[in-house]
Amino acid sequence: MSNKKEISLFFHSIPDNINWQGLDANRVYIPIARPEHLKAAKKHIRDAYLWLPAVLRDHQMDWVIKRMEPFIGVADGVLAGNMESLRRVRTEFPEMPVALDFQINVLNSWTVFSFETYSPSSIVLSPELNINEIRRIKSPGIPLEVYVYGEIPVMTMEYCPGSGGRECMRKCLTCDKCEGYITDRAGKRFLYRTDPVLKRTTLFNSSRLMLDDISPLKNTDVDILRIGIMDESNEEISILCDFYAGQWIYGSEKLLIILRINCIMEKVRKEVLQKDTFSG
Repeated sequence: MSNKKEISLFFHSIPDNINWQGLDANRVYIPIARPEHLKAAKKHIRDAYLWLPAVLRDHQMDWVIKRMEPFIGVADGVLAGNMESLRRVRTEFPEMPVALDFQINVLNSWTVFSFETYSPSSIVLSPELNINEIRRIKSPGIPLEVYVYGEIPVMTMEYCPGSGGRECMRKCLTCDKCEGYITDRAGKRFLYRTDPVLKRTTLFNSSRLMLDDISPLKNTDVDILRIGIMDESNEEISILCDFYAGQWIYGSEKLLIILRINCIMEKVRKEVLQKDTFSG
């Protein structure tokens, strides 16, 4: 068990007006499509990683490698969501630290130990694990990371729900249907977003994860708490960092921040109700 407790920020997308200054986070994951944010992030956050899509065809992996080349020496590491990405990064950039994302589906100690030979900079545990299962996982010194806030991807699709059953023209950059919600038979609403570069759609869980009490994680081998950012404002990102760093790193709970977090969640619920719905 490590005494080094940290906070990471994972950006599904990055607003142009992002303010990195004052964020109480140790690591940030920036999409490979927006590497221009690396230098600005590194001025205020210790480690800035590029995250790679978990689903990539061979020619797309080639594009990712070329995209990374100008930023070798700038990025502090790469977040890989599949074994081929791990292999290619290790082959092309042997000195580049690689963190393993949750799509690799690490569910137990045996899997953690089996990755020791790859020397990952961290491993994100599967969001499917409950607290009792997390407690049983031991690490040989590899930092373990868990999601505590954010939308969790549950499916990757070649089909875009925004096409409404019609032929998709694959013009995602100009399409106004590449983001929205689909509703299942039980009435649950799932956010979807289409990557305009890869032309691939990610479906997210119907409810936003938020673990408000992280004390059960303190006596585990978990080192890093991940905050997922979708469309939160600069103020909301700062509040989330303060909220989790206060408990995880500094050992304090701030009532004012908790109240502000409740305001954020109420805002989220209202925004969801205002979104257009596509029946699924």
